[in-house]
Amino acid sequence: MRTHSLTVLFFHIFTLFCTAQGNSNISESIRHNAAADGINLAALNFTDLVLNEIVGIYDSAQCSNNISGNGGNGSRIDVHTHLVPDWYRSLVPLTGGNPTPQWNLTSTFSFMDSENIGRSVLSFSSPGAAVFPGNQAMTVAIARLMNEETAAYARSFADRLSFMAVVPLPYINESIQEAKYALDELGAVGLVLLSSFEGKYLGDPAFTEFFQSVNEKEGKQIIFVHPGTPYLIVNGDLVEANPTRYPTGFLEFYFETARTFQDLTVTQTLDNLSNIDWIVPHAGAAYPTILDRVLYGSFPALVNDTYDIMKTRLWYDTAGPTFHHQIGGLLAYDVDDSQILFGTDFPYVPQLSQAGSLQAILDSNFVNETGKEGIFNGNAKGLFGEDLDRGCLH
Repeated sequence: MRTHSLTVLFFHIFTLFCTAQGNSNISESIRHNAAADGINLAALNFTDLVLNEIVGIYDSAQCSNNISGNGGNGSRIDVHTHLVPDWYRSLVPLTGGNPTPQWNLTSTFSFMDSENIGRSVLSFSSPGAAVFPGNQAMTVAIARLMNEETAAYARSFADRLSFMAVVPLPYINESIQEAKYALDELGAVGLVLLSSFEGKYLGDPAFTEFFQSVNEKEGKQIIFVHPGTPYLIVNGDLVEANPTRYPTGFLEFYFETARTFQDLTVTQTLDNLSNIDWIVPHAGAAYPTILDRVLYGSFPALVNDTYDIMKTRLWYDTAGPTFHHQIGGLLAYDVDDSQILFGTDFPYVPQLSQAGSLQAILDSNFVNETGKEGIFNGNAKGLFGEDLDRGCLH
């Protein structure tokens, strides 16, 4: 009896030792990779907290490798859904002027099950890695931690989750390095960028080298642009540039999308980066509405190429109440419904607010039933291809 007790005790001690070793290995591997890339994770006073959370994600892994582009019992693919770790919410209590929502993985899976979603592509919403404007060391460090954590979810639940990675723009060399690490090592299926970084929109020449680096990678690259609070540089300082009394997430986000895609258009950045496909949120937001005026009024030489890109290399997610009327304006540009992707913006748009938007898609006369099936599943598979099926990587 005593021998049995000692055996059980030894087994528990050995298990704890192995677990501790595994946890240590994960943390040390992340630290080692960051240091090898010149990233000082000690620039953040919450690094240990995040690393412990990442270890916990791997410990809870439930990955079957039984994947076919979407897992669970659902058939839909949600390309616009977010994670909001508690540590991130404590840094960013407001998003777009509204309270940053509480979140956990259980809530995501519950939401997915309720909405027939088999796969969600996770990303950080705004401000993403731009939490510490003007501080390069902290921005670079938090971008790495964000990507390691999002990758941990996608690796640990690969039959249900994929992810898009942040980069620490406006720091160009560091962003090139982070994009390479996230795409090549962590398994990101794309990158998520804000509509502007420290007062500069994405067509700014300051970002040309970064975009060229992404464009030169082998295979089609995907960039999802998420709107954020606009800023101006005034006397060397960043000043929030919301011209209305409403929270920026209420109105300004949609004009931010228009501003940055207008900038990408007129600088011919979209035209020059032929290896990059772009996801435009919220069914294009205000971008399609102003495009005729911008092109025919001021840049007629860009009309044909821009509309070709709009129909082939721009993709539009459905997040929000986009199918009541707005989608008709986008489709009026002869954009095919095969360019439309299902997105929910969960948890920033909570589950209780999703029903009307979803029903509007189901009831829409803008798109036929075959088109709706594509929006919910096939179009995302066409965009991401086999990258959605990375398998269990941990």
